[in-house]
Amino acid sequence: MFTKTTSLSLVATALLAAAAPATAQDASPWRFSADAYYGGQGDSDLDKGGQVGLTFGGIGLGLNYAPGRDWSVGLRLNATRYSYDFSGTGPIASLEPWSDVNTTTLGLPVFYAFDQNWSLYAQAIVQNSGTKDADRGESGVYGGLAAINYAFAPNRRIGLGAGYFTGLEDDRVVPLVLVDWHFDENWRLANPLPAGPAGGAGLELVRNLGTGWEASIGGAYRTLRFRLDENLAAAPNGIGQYSAALAFARVRYNFSRDVSLDFYAGADFGGEIKLIDANGNDLRTDNLSTAPLLAISLTGRF
Repeated sequence: MFTKTTSLSLVATALLAAAAPATAQDASPWRFSADAYYGGQGDSDLDKGGQVGLTFGGIGLGLNYAPGRDWSVGLRLNATRYSYDFSGTGPIASLEPWSDVNTTTLGLPVFYAFDQNWSLYAQAIVQNSGTKDADRGESGVYGGLAAINYAFAPNRRIGLGAGYFTGLEDDRVVPLVLVDWHFDENWRLANPLPAGPAGGAGLELVRNLGTGWEASIGGAYRTLRFRLDENLAAAPNGIGQYSAALAFARVRYNFSRDVSLDFYAGADFGGEIKLIDANGNDLRTDNLSTAPLLAISLTGRF
């Protein structure tokens, strides 16, 4: 279960931009990015009966302004649809409590380098997530994250911080570990996903295979939380929650410096699903079996 299956996080992008030497191609301080992604998860068995499957797809648009190596500011818009398919009997599956969930996320990332070693990354985030007939005014999540990064050497950076988010009858603190560590020209450790309300950025070990190819293995833990239909009999104006650990292998082909295609294969495991009432009280909870996952993403930076 990816909340977003494309590209490096905005954190890693900012760190890489700060460390990279200027070139003619980078003469403009403006950078635009776009990505599209689609994937699916096989059916998970619920311990108390029934199954649930998931497909997802979305697009992302980003704009970044970096007039120099010391600071940058950006704008990121991401829209994802998650389509759940419940079947069978069981206390949750028999209710078919939700199907399509639409999630829109707006981020304002800021990067500032104090000197060659120390830098700050911060981002304000607003998210709206709910089913078709959910109350959009009650579907928002608001917050932000910040981290201090230290460069031990060029291309060897680690950052520590946290995020705080409130909304959907929940306040959440997300620990944040940022990594951009090149062991040599072929191996690096990095963050595969953007941090946000769904969780931290995860970790990914990447191998450069040459001639435009790279491969990696990685993992993360994600929690999707969203407002339900106002007229849902079991929990009117309630909340759905879907959590799982994710392990994946990825293969990327870089068509050029700025355009890449990624293929993912992995599994969700240790999953949990919840039906929550409008006041934030758990009504029904069930565990999910391990399920396979496949995804593809196309990313361009201009």
